[in-house]
Amino acid sequence: MKEKLSEMLVKFFEENKDIPKETVEEFQTVLNKVYNHASDDNLWDKGGDHYKDFKIQPSQFINKNELPFAEGNVIKYICRHAKKGKKEDILKAIHYCEMIIERDYE
Repeated sequence: MKEKLSEMLVKFFEENKDIPKETVEEFQTVLNKVYNHASDDNLWDKGGDHYKDFKIQPSQFINKNELPFAEGNVIKYICRHAKKGKKEDILKAIHYCEMIIERDYE
């Protein structure tokens, strides 16, 4: 994912040459700090305890499978409903399912 994002950013900055070099360099510094700070190991420490029992974080599954936003949210809310949002999370998952139907099938 890091490589894909980097390619997209290079393309963006090439297409927008009016962005000051200092801004590009500052952005690259911040991005490197984010990448160096984030790893699969410390994902378990982020958020609450509602994902701790899973063998893979829902966010890892969503990202590795490059799922669109709505599909990712369905997975997130279904995975956490029993330990966090209860019925409200199920209703949120249904809402995102309805968005997918409207987006793809109507």
